[in-house]
Amino acid sequence: MVCMDNQARIIELLREVYLIVFKEIERVKLRIVELENQNRQRVQEPRRQRLGH
Repeated sequence: MVCMDNQARIIELLREVYLIVFKEIERVKLRIVELENQNRQRVQEPRRQRLGH
């Protein structure tokens, strides 16, 4: 039954890796949104200054 134990362990590790990767992808998505918002603000600020706002 060593083979089944190894398979169970591999499946457990793959699930752990999947969860880690999923969480990391979510973190990166949030960071992308944050950077896009910062970029949008930088683009709008010079425009406001030119318009006298």
